[in-house]
Amino acid sequence: MRDNTKSLLPISEFSIPSPPVRPAPKPVAIQVEDEDGLQIPGASPFQTLSESYGRKNEDDVKSQISFIMKERLHTMAKEVQRRTSEVRETLLRETPEDSLSSTSMVVPTDQHRPSLMSLIGLQGDVFVPTVDTCGPGFCKYASISKNGVSINLGRFYMTWLFLVTTAFLYNAFCIPLRSSYPYQTKANLVYWLILDYACDFIYLIDMTLIKPRLRFMKGGISVKARDETLKHYLNSSVFKLDLISMIPTDFTYIYSGPTPIWRLNKLAKIHSFWQLFDLLDNSFSSPSVIRVTRTLSYMIYIIHCNSCVYYLLSAWQAFGQIAYHENGKWYLNKWVYNNQGNAYIRCFYFTAAVATSTGNNPAPTNVIEYVYMTCSWMMGVFVFALLLGQIRDIVSNANRTREEYRRQMDMALSECKRLGLSKELTNRVRDWFIYTWEQQKTLDEKKLIDKLPLKLQTDLALSVHYNTLSKVQLFQDCDRTLLRDLVLKLRPVIFLPGDMICKKESFILVFPSFRSWFRKDRAFRVEQFLRDQIYIFGALVRRSLTIRMMAYLLCT
Repeated sequence: MRDNTKSLLPISEFSIPSPPVRPAPKPVAIQVEDEDGLQIPGASPFQTLSESYGRKNEDDVKSQISFIMKERLHTMAKEVQRRTSEVRETLLRETPEDSLSSTSMVVPTDQHRPSLMSLIGLQGDVFVPTVDTCGPGFCKYASISKNGVSINLGRFYMTWLFLVTTAFLYNAFCIPLRSSYPYQTKANLVYWLILDYACDFIYLIDMTLIKPRLRFMKGGISVKARDETLKHYLNSSVFKLDLISMIPTDFTYIYSGPTPIWRLNKLAKIHSFWQLFDLLDNSFSSPSVIRVTRTLSYMIYIIHCNSCVYYLLSAWQAFGQIAYHENGKWYLNKWVYNNQGNAYIRCFYFTAAVATSTGNNPAPTNVIEYVYMTCSWMMGVFVFALLLGQIRDIVSNANRTREEYRRQMDMALSECKRLGLSKELTNRVRDWFIYTWEQQKTLDEKKLIDKLPLKLQTDLALSVHYNTLSKVQLFQDCDRTLLRDLVLKLRPVIFLPGDMICKKESFILVFPSFRSWFRKDRAFRVEQFLRDQIYIFGALVRRSLTIRMMAYLLCT
């Protein structure tokens, strides 16, 4: 029986045997030669076995470290993928009202020519609601919050804003009209007052129920809380203008009678007019009509106010019935309105003619008339020149793309003529330009989105090509990340009738954007032709046939 008492002895009472010493390996001569038996120059003719053994150990250690690092990287990648899947599932489970759309943080920007209001310092910051989703023709704007939660009532808010703008335009045009022309009488005063207070009621609802519930962007996040939206509205300049427009100046009627000029404070609601046109400008794909309408409204309103002043001057001088003395003779004043015909139309025509021309107008007869004519001419030279310049720029910008397309097509056709190309080839060049413009309205789609960030470009490309790629068998099992990188490489290619899509024994992957017909060199059948959809899917295989087009084809 083995005695185990040694295990109870102190460590100092027994010694640990030393490991056996491995004898040093004997040197073995190894000659380093190449495949032809020649000795490699610069290599040592002999190499010891111990050096070879040491190198082998180093290689084993490196391979083990490499294996461990690969395992760690794979584990890390799986963990990141798992966490990404969890976050994605969490976002998908959110309700549409609580989720923050990425499009809500995109504010359409467009370089505009400085407007008249901005140059004279009247146009300030407009309280614009945040954009949520865009529908056909209009953008739906996040507008009203109910019980502390904001709801999407874009069309309702656009309709309401149009109603508020209508009330503002009523005050803007009718207050000067009723203050100068004799269109307000005792017989129709009740109807005018009903319209006035109906507009005031619209102002009051907009100030108390609508504007305090408009959500706003703070740090890129849409704020929906009722107390926050109310605080933001109270601290904005819009609230100050709304407060000015709601001052009850009608109480002065007690002392001065129903004089509409006291209601001029109602024009402080002009920010609603600017906001409506800004939203319409950002809602339409071709906002040129909106911009021209906005500029024309400024011109018409200036002429309208100027005609009211002209009628007041004419009435002050008894409509030309008071004669004036000049060079020893008495003359009737022909500069003023003679109270014949429709007063508003004749005065509006006179002021429009004075503002848009500097000659062929009646000569003024006194100092007041000289001052009026000078101001009208200055307004025509500067203000109307600025507004007409804006209209010219709007029209030229609307046609700039088309003019560039025509210029490039003319240059290409001129070059074909200079090179003496055949008529058939020249017609093919012309057909390509015409068809590209009809389909895309541009010759280079890439330039349209170059200014966007890469993330937004990827989202746009995914929305266009992802459904097509996901139906192709080659990409059905691919990760979405791979498809996101792939769609950025896709470019539209237009094939004309007779163009060769692919040659025999070549690789090609084609995704037509609409149904087309193929002409083949011998018996050929499109295997994956889908009759119910408008896509023909190709596959990344070696083609056994040469395919030519019989019609137009747009591929990506």
